[in-house]
Amino acid sequence: MKKLFTIILLVPLISFGQSIQTAPNLKLAKPKSNWNNRALPYFKTVMSDAEPAAAISSPGIRPVREVQQSGVRDITSTEIGISTYDLQTNNAIYPRIFNNGDGTYSALWTMSKNSSWSDRGTGYNYFDGNSWGVEPSLRLEGERCGFTNICYAANGNELVMSHTAVGTNPSGISLLLRSPKGTGAWTESTTTLPSPSPGGVLWSRMVRGGTDNNTIHMIVLTQPTANPPGTIYKGQDGALLYSRSLDGGNTWDKIMVDLPGIDSSDYKRFGGDTYAIDANGSTVAIVIGGFVNDWILLKSTDNGDTWTKTIIWEFPIKFYENGQLSDYNEDGVPDTIETNDGSVAVLVDENSVVHAWAGYNRMFNDGTATGFYYFPGLNGLMYWNEDIGGDPTIITGATDLDGSGQLEITNLASSYGCGLCSFPSAGEDQYGNIYLSYWAIVENTEDPSGNALGHSYLIYTRDKGETWSSFDGQSGPVDFTTDDGVTEGCFSSIVRNVADDNIYIVSMEDACAGQGVTTGSDGNVLDPCNTGQTNIIVVKAIGNFITAVPSINHPVADVKVYPVPSQGIFTIEGIDRSAVDVTVTNSLGQIVHRIAQHRVNGAQLQLDLTALSDGFYTVTLESNGVAIATPVTVYKQN
Repeated sequence: MKKLFTIILLVPLISFGQSIQTAPNLKLAKPKSNWNNRALPYFKTVMSDAEPAAAISSPGIRPVREVQQSGVRDITSTEIGISTYDLQTNNAIYPRIFNNGDGTYSALWTMSKNSSWSDRGTGYNYFDGNSWGVEPSLRLEGERCGFTNICYAANGNELVMSHTAVGTNPSGISLLLRSPKGTGAWTESTTTLPSPSPGGVLWSRMVRGGTDNNTIHMIVLTQPTANPPGTIYKGQDGALLYSRSLDGGNTWDKIMVDLPGIDSSDYKRFGGDTYAIDANGSTVAIVIGGFVNDWILLKSTDNGDTWTKTIIWEFPIKFYENGQLSDYNEDGVPDTIETNDGSVAVLVDENSVVHAWAGYNRMFNDGTATGFYYFPGLNGLMYWNEDIGGDPTIITGATDLDGSGQLEITNLASSYGCGLCSFPSAGEDQYGNIYLSYWAIVENTEDPSGNALGHSYLIYTRDKGETWSSFDGQSGPVDFTTDDGVTEGCFSSIVRNVADDNIYIVSMEDACAGQGVTTGSDGNVLDPCNTGQTNIIVVKAIGNFITAVPSINHPVADVKVYPVPSQGIFTIEGIDRSAVDVTVTNSLGQIVHRIAQHRVNGAQLQLDLTALSDGFYTVTLESNGVAIATPVTVYKQN
């Protein structure tokens, strides 16, 4: 059997497609000291024997315009709380800040005020339209909880969901509910969502959806055996389950049900926090990631009743076991396999198109690792959407800020268990612009232990992922971490619905790279610089510099619509913009259909009006105050 470094150095990448390359202006530079070829054992305590996701071919590079650290943005930073517990997620970012739609925001985090974390629970703060409230001194829950997320239903219910301490609650889920939002007492229940697994459940995610914004979708993982009293559930050591409420969390019509396409016949296990969920109207999307299973999309267009599975990126070894040789072609030689790191994000845009992100990495095992090896020096954040299709592509990463051609990195923290760029979180504004926050290493920085610090960044796309970052003369990614040379910024969660005035993001900042919770095989904390540190929870309000898409210049006569009449599916030709606002009115002038920033493919727009009754309608396409109106007829022949 070949040894680890023989394989890595002589065969840097055994892949299934094109290799990673440097994108123009992106400068995914190779770290000095050969960091990108250095493998470390993967030591996520809660994940050591439970993983999902990866790759069959290397992601390509999408065009990325000038990428540079920005110092010109209007950024306001407000401390809203503190925590001694700095592991805000094991992998994917939680929904931690909510735009309530009236100028108010709710934000939360996993909080503790002591060194033993015995008081761990949800820290909560509220922005009333003018200022944030007093920093909380106590958790919301009645018992030890953690890994919390939030949403607000149209019926006025404010919901907070977290998981309870291992073994203290058969359900595993704490559900907090109150109305009105921002004030008053919470009603807590640990029995509303009972676990079908005797070991309980962990790491829930919930999101608001439905045509009336009163549906709450929730996913959760059964407690794996690595977390006693976790048990095998229906053949899986960590099964992903789904719950749904149609009335803002008052009652639940689906409780901990199985999701199709991801049972034990296809996957042995899923890992803690290696999944994310989003919804827009009746469309719901779940993505699942990790190191050693497929990168999966489950999509529902009927508000969670039925689901369709798509494998975004396939992992070539089915049912990979910890310690197993990474030999996908069964030639007896361990292979280095490209994959994602389990930190995934998902967004359903206003056209019901799913967008997905994940940190890029590789895995390897020559039989010497009890789990597997990963590569902390790899650089890149991957992106995929349904319209573009194909393999995921790298859109950003840690950048070469000093222009030297390499990233000046002396040493890296290992407790994040990822490469040089990860932890994506996505939001969208009313114009269909998509915003992405993420974490990346900053070269030429060191914490007190000598590890490179990471910062939180913001990029954006105005054309549904075709291009990312700068436009209209603006500079590249916004570095919104405190810029003092000694601060680490991580675990940033961007607001799902971005407003016109500010982009709100809740983030954690401290003085040490990595986090002080995860331990190695010897039981010691991987990055002890964090031990005993107090972490600051901040909300960044970044001045929103993005506007609606440019105006359409075509007169009505240049636009062609066919077929007319139609049973409801229309093609509109002659549009010179990538997206437009669409409004459909009936013969009485009443609005019966509206889509913000409908995507235009080439010069064509496909419009589905099959839900409308037979009759005459007017379709108005608008961009930046310039409108085009055209009549259509819906006639369904029976």
